[in-house]
Amino acid sequence: MNARVTWAASLVVVAGVAVSLIGAGMANAGSTSPEGPTFQDGPALITPTVPPPGFNPLTATNAQLIANGLPPHPAGMHPGWWIRAVTNNHWVPLHFTTLATRTLIPTMAPAPAPGGTTNTTSSGGLDSPNWSGNRDYTTTGHYQSIVAQWVVPSVTSPFEVNAYSSVWPGLGLGNSDSAQLFQAGSEQDSTWQYVQHVGEQQYFNYALWWQITAYNGGMYPYQQGVGFGASPGQTVFVNVAYDTSTGQAHFYIKNDSTGQVDSFNVSASGTFGGQHAEWIFERTAENGNYPQLAKLTSALTLTDANAELNGTWNGVGNWSHQWMNMYDFHLDDSTEYVDASPNPINSAGNSFGFTWDHYGDVDAKNT
Repeated sequence: MNARVTWAASLVVVAGVAVSLIGAGMANAGSTSPEGPTFQDGPALITPTVPPPGFNPLTATNAQLIANGLPPHPAGMHPGWWIRAVTNNHWVPLHFTTLATRTLIPTMAPAPAPGGTTNTTSSGGLDSPNWSGNRDYTTTGHYQSIVAQWVVPSVTSPFEVNAYSSVWPGLGLGNSDSAQLFQAGSEQDSTWQYVQHVGEQQYFNYALWWQITAYNGGMYPYQQGVGFGASPGQTVFVNVAYDTSTGQAHFYIKNDSTGQVDSFNVSASGTFGGQHAEWIFERTAENGNYPQLAKLTSALTLTDANAELNGTWNGVGNWSHQWMNMYDFHLDDSTEYVDASPNPINSAGNSFGFTWDHYGDVDAKNT
């Protein structure tokens, strides 16, 4: 088994299989009291953003929503996703746990267009060794905010094969040592470990996390797990935003099935270009390599996949965008495979699913 940074977790044994719900039980899910003041966490300053008792997000102005750590009301869009995101919340005290390394896109090459694409703003596709999904882009202004919702998928891998995956929305590309990428989402892994007197045992790890990174590691070269988890079948909502006037990134991470929420601002040095917004299914870097991709055993569909550009909200497919295939260039049998690909964006432009195609191979990062 490849060694990883230790994950704080609760183990549940189901039918002889250990299931790790990262962060489960680490905080009081029913906490409604405001957090304490700003604190230092590694290289960054963290400011909890929890509304005071009695705060009503449905009657608050956007300025009040932002000041209290909630996603602003999306002007011109159906408010259904926003209402679900800001109501029935149980605020969880911040507790971060380092999870695992993260890899960015090193190079991409043109890919053939997928069949059935419904949105005409797509400029074609890209290949990536570790990302699959959709990327919006602009040459004017910058993206301020991104949201997405999905049901955490269940995953698996063959006997003695360790396989990893992450799902996340994010802002930026992280394509230089200073240009940052802000991202948050869910981790789904299947690993095997020998247990004395028992034999090889399969373990499933699930987590919710956030990260700020740049090409060579940047501010947080590892995922930061939050103080609660999400198991397969539970719904997750994530909002990532960046305010250029304050230089602060904002993270709003919610297990919509339980109501547990973490909301906080991060002040960190670096450059935010803001020309890209992404919705990604990724094979998470392991020991400096691209690992095999965990197989989806339940559907993965991103809904309410929207982004704010220059003050205007729109769906992933309604901005200029490119889709990305996770393309495995270095399989041991010299055969190249698409490990995962995004399905066509729906007609409303705000939702798409993924097709898992292949476990792929363990490849050296940045190749």
